[in-house]
Amino acid sequence: MTRLFSGGCHCGWLGVRLRTTLAPSELIPRRDSCGFCLRHAARVVSDPSGLLEIVAPREATPYRFAMGITDFHVCPRCGCYVAASWADGGALFGVVNVNALDARDAFSAAPVLTDFDSETRAEREARRRLGWTPARIVR
Repeated sequence: MTRLFSGGCHCGWLGVRLRTTLAPSELIPRRDSCGFCLRHAARVVSDPSGLLEIVAPREATPYRFAMGITDFHVCPRCGCYVAASWADGGALFGVVNVNALDARDAFSAAPVLTDFDSETRAEREARRRLGWTPARIVR
């Protein structure tokens, strides 16, 4: 059974939809120790067998930092971080911030603390190929 978890930023300018066959209890949130994620209290999930749709106007400009390979989708109006995406050749992968989902309370598992600061670019990309959700941007 495919489940659909929808949501978006506080003002509705950015949207997200996660399609997955997994129950919220099977999607264990991760909390990265980087400054960006700490400041946004982010809890991200992904499903390599699912689909993440990031709904953004054409004029939306993602935020990049550090290695400069990840687009962080942050609303310029209300400041909410809804998702991150990463392009790998012709494919796009992403994670969704559980806090941006309407059913955020269904994801009740304590987040797993992560620290990716020591990863090389190649290690980071290999990890994402295995664990991030196939994604697309919907305009």
